[in-house]
Amino acid sequence: FEIFLLNSSLQSSSYLWNLGDGTISTDTSISHNYDVSGTYTLTLIAFDKGCKDTVSRLLNVQFSSAEFVLPNVITPNDDLSNDRFYVPGECLASVSVSIFNRWGKLVKKWDNLDGFWDGKIKGNPAAEGVYYYVMEGSYANGETTRLNGTISLYR
Repeated sequence: FEIFLLNSSLQSSSYLWNLGDGTISTDTSISHNYDVSGTYTLTLIAFDKGCKDTVSRLLNVQFSSAEFVLPNVITPNDDLSNDRFYVPGECLASVSVSIFNRWGKLVKKWDNLDGFWDGKIKGNPAAEGVYYYVMEGSYANGETTRLNGTISLYR
């Protein structure tokens, strides 16, 4: 999770940022990445001629499955709209997805961020109906997420 901190201090000659995760900076304005969920106290101290002024704000960083939504309907008819089921989790570092038919038989599995299901089983169009998915993912900070649900396939 990247943030940009813009310093709008007036008539200051030096600055000290404390980003709440052990990071300290003397830059005027900065950008910073947070890899772990939590609440951080961001503090800027502006100095000029022996005087200082301080401002602090809380930043709540949460990595969760709420950061992406999985589609629940696909229509693999080559019209370039809803043709594939995929995981659009930009914040995920890894993902594993399994798709099952209504009898619990595995019809598709992938273990990479570029994986998808195009509505085919062994190269042949799958039957219209409801399929079940299980998605397990992990973020760069090691936290994990697990989602499951259904996908309706229509042609």
